[in-house]
Formats: sequence, C-alpha cells, structure tokens
Amino acid sequence: MTLTRRALLTSSAALALCPTAHAGRYALRRPEAAAPLTALVTWAPKRPGDLVIALHGHQSADAEPTWFAWLRTQPSFAGKALLVPAIGDPAAWASPGALAAITAQLDALAPTRTFLIGFSSGATFGFQVAAALADRLSGFAPIAGPMPHGVDAAKLAGVPVLMACMELDTGVPCGALDEGAATLAAAGVAVERHTFKGVGHECPLDVVAPALSTWMDRVGR
Repeated sequence: MTLTRRALLTSSAALALCPTAHAGRYALRRPEAAAPLTALVTWAPKRPGDLVIALHGHQSADAEPTWFAWLRTQPSFAGKALLVPAIGDPAAWASPGALAAITAQLDALAPTRTFLIGFSSGATFGFQVAAALADRLSGFAPIAGPMPHGVDAAKLAGVPVLMACMELDTGVPCGALDEGAATLAAAGVAVERHTFKGVGHECPLDVVAPALSTWMDRVGR
C-alpha cells in the first residue's frame, strides 16, 4: 500500500500501515492540555534507544506540520523513536506549554539518548528549546536556521551541535550560520558544520536522515 503524506497524518490506522521493517507503535493526537501544540505524533519502536524530537518551521498553507514523522520510513532511522509535535507559530516552541508537553513525552518514552532537530524557524527557535532541555539532550542539529540573539550559549556547553545548511538556499545561506557557530564555540560548545549539496531551502528526508543518523551515532552521549 502506498500512502500519501496527508493519509499518514489524518488516520492513526493509516500510520500503522505505513511499511517499515521495524515493528512499533504510532500515536497521533491533538493534545487538549498542551497548548499551543496542535498535534503530537510519536513513533515508539519496541525497544527504543534513541529518541529524536523534530521541530518544524513555518508552514505553507498546504503543508503538513508533522511531515517529519516520515523519518520513520528512512532506513537510517530504523529503531529510533520519534516525537514530532506540531504548533501554529514556531516562535512558541519554547513556550511553557510546549515545553511541558515535550517534557511529558520524554518522561513517558524514557529513551537512552535524546536528540533534538529543527528545520528553518524550527531550528532557530529550537535553540531555546535546546537550552531549556540541555541536561537531557545528547545532541542538537539545527538545519537551515541561524541561532537567534538572546540564547544563553553556555547552557549548551555539554551538548554537541551540528549546524547544517543547504548549498542552494538563498533564504538562509550558509553564511547566516557563521555568527551563531562562533558564539557557540566561544562558549565551549562542540560545534560542527555540514552543508547539504545541491539542495535549496527544503529538507528532503532521504538526503538529511543518513547524515543526521551518522552524526548521532558518533557524538551521542
């Protein structure tokens, strides 16, 4: 069976039917007590070791905010648990309500290691989330999103950071990450840079997932 992205995200039954080589459990819900989140997708393999929290950026009108859930279909992410929240405004990722909902899921899934990734404004505002959850993270990978001013870089001193950009991105060129990378390095953060070749301001999972997985396996504490 071939499922569209929309089918994947609108039916919990469809989620379970999406082909995968690893058995597990999917859940899609719209949390009532977790405002400002609008949805929360979790994928929990039978024996999760790594959990990946994936934050989306601003969405176009026809985009699915939980498209990061498709990481489950990538071979390099086999066996990893996923937490893919959705939010109306990515600027609210670090709001008390959003952080409380994410933390509650962290407690429930109890992974061995936790990684945070974000794309575009999900990466930019993800820096605040990473700072708030630093003691629980094994790594943070902001993709195509510069670090905003006001983030306490020192809080990330024990968290490996992979700052990634897209070679053909004219909206967030690779140079836009330079200042944040320098600030993190000055605060003692272990920062790496990665450029995805031949890609504009988009996040093709079949390109991004293998690089992220390789990095996670190498640096995760």
